[in-house]
Amino acid sequence: MNLSIQSPFNRFLMSLVLLITVTYFGFGQTDTSYKAMVMTTTFTVPTVRFDRTEGSSDKKGDVSFFNSVGAGIAFNLSKLISTVDSKDPTKVYKTEIYNRIGLQIGCLFSASGGENNDTNIFAPTISLNMLDFNIGYGCELGTLDPSHKRGFFTIAYSVPLSSLSKKGYVLLSKLGKTNDNDKKTAKILSQ
Repeated sequence: MNLSIQSPFNRFLMSLVLLITVTYFGFGQTDTSYKAMVMTTTFTVPTVRFDRTEGSSDKKGDVSFFNSVGAGIAFNLSKLISTVDSKDPTKVYKTEIYNRIGLQIGCLFSASGGENNDTNIFAPTISLNMLDFNIGYGCELGTLDPSHKRGFFTIAYSVPLSSLSKKGYVLLSKLGKTNDNDKKTAKILSQ
């Protein structure tokens, strides 16, 4: 088997590897990290819901799992990473947002039916976000079990639509640059 560089196929492969390497390492691109206040739209999946009960001394509430879906708007303190052209910083190649902490308002909803057992969930909620997890409180406006109170607690996972479509967010303000990339570079150079 002859693997000479002189063959046209091997020259093509070498050119392709070189092109992929230059493209992968982002020749002429710079990443800049910011702390930012961001408003995002979210799709919410409540994993656990705790409904408080009344009229029973031995039971404080009922727990349900994955009983609805929701949507909302979140205001988050986030990390924003912008990849820009190193010669023209106004040319942005991509922007990534990583939520850290915030507040979300939204609604949970669901409908199910059966013989004499129609259930409708419609509940406005307010939640504290940590990364993409929420701990919140809601008020049930739909069908209510006679032993339940209207207020409930929930733990949910929110998927920011900006992570799916690269849209669906509004940058409210940049709060300053972070030195994450400088720390990584210094660590690599010190090894």
